[in-house]
Amino acid sequence: MGIFTDGPGGLGAQPIDAALGQFTADGSGHITSGSYTVSASGTITTGSLSGTYSIAKNCTGSLTFTSEDQSPADFNIYFDDSSKGFQMIQTDSGNDEPGFGVPQGTVTCGLTGKKQALATNFLATLPGDTVEATVGQLTLDGKGNLSGTETVANNGAISTSSVSGTYREAANCTGTAQITPSGGTAQNFNTVVVSGQELLLLETDNGSLAGGNAQAAPASCSNAGLKGVYGYFRGRPGGIGGTAANVVLGQFTADGAGNLTNGSFTYAEGGVITTGTFTGSYSIAKNCTGTLTFSDEDQSPAHFNVVLESSKGFQMIQSDTGNTQPGIGVPQGTGTCGLSGKTQTLANNFLDTDFATDLPGATVGQMTLDGKGNISGTETFSVNYENSTNSIKGTYTESANCTGTAQITPSGGTAMNFNTVVVDGGKEWLLLETDANTLNGGTAQ
Repeated sequence: MGIFTDGPGGLGAQPIDAALGQFTADGSGHITSGSYTVSASGTITTGSLSGTYSIAKNCTGSLTFTSEDQSPADFNIYFDDSSKGFQMIQTDSGNDEPGFGVPQGTVTCGLTGKKQALATNFLATLPGDTVEATVGQLTLDGKGNLSGTETVANNGAISTSSVSGTYREAANCTGTAQITPSGGTAQNFNTVVVSGQELLLLETDNGSLAGGNAQAAPASCSNAGLKGVYGYFRGRPGGIGGTAANVVLGQFTADGAGNLTNGSFTYAEGGVITTGTFTGSYSIAKNCTGTLTFSDEDQSPAHFNVVLESSKGFQMIQSDTGNTQPGIGVPQGTGTCGLSGKTQTLANNFLDTDFATDLPGATVGQMTLDGKGNISGTETFSVNYENSTNSIKGTYTESANCTGTAQITPSGGTAMNFNTVVVDGGKEWLLLETDANTLNGGTAQ
């Protein structure tokens, strides 16, 4: 099992830290063969861990690591039904640490000689608190060499360059990578292979914090590779990349021939919410990189570089000067949206900034949708490094086009209102809060 955790604001606000790790669960409550890399305010530490875990019948539970960012380190976890992984949040006082765990899957790791293309999405805080986001494509040649292209948004300045480097991959699916942009400085990463075709990465250079994931990309693409209805989510919730954050949730239809229709969006900037519609265009090259243009969104027009994934989704980054806006696109997939009467349980992971108090926060939990418009569940909230677990209840709507709304109220707390987009054949929600003076969003799967 590979894990990745970071503080909200995490990759981008102070205090900042992130952890990349791997462990083996024995199915009986014991954790062995654990290893981790922790980056705390630019200082890198590595180590080994063991631990224990407990999973309840309702698919919620806890993890305890003997050592990691502290000894011991305690987490609440909530299983994903579709991926067999989990969402996690640290419960030790003084931490705002959401994250996720992904199974290694069935894979043979090592330098196999087989070429693989990956779509990458990293966030970083550099010396001087400079915010940086990187989206691109890496090709691993199967022999320890990598090459590719990346778009970097550094504090709002946009550049695209080629990259080269080397990588190592051990039989246990851990490894290292060194990535050097053309004319730039080499970045060194520790890596963990998960899900049979995905890399989790965390930079190991002192004085900076960069990390994210790289997912399998197709061998060849065209405009026809982007066809159908897509939900997308982009931006920096929870102050990822600084508290002057903005986030967009949206949906559009791609016709497979370069045209976008039926676009709609919810845009949260500094606690101010706007909604709108758009059309647009796109172009996808043979190497599976390309561009999107929206006629209207956070600006008119709005431009993005994209990299397609083998999952039929894409990584995206805004290429307009003045923006540091990475994101994801996920196909709607097959299925019928609406209040079907069928119960569904989702594990959620949100990051937020409360602009009234300027406090970062994170929420990880489990929501049950009853198929009739009602929500119940349990959430672990981390606000200003203090943690609590509460029951929730609420309501939701879901239209035939897979957009909707949700109202979630913690026990003893204030109702939170969201716009939603259903993706991945009904297995996942993308959510963005629509209450003034908040910025709160993420996924539930």
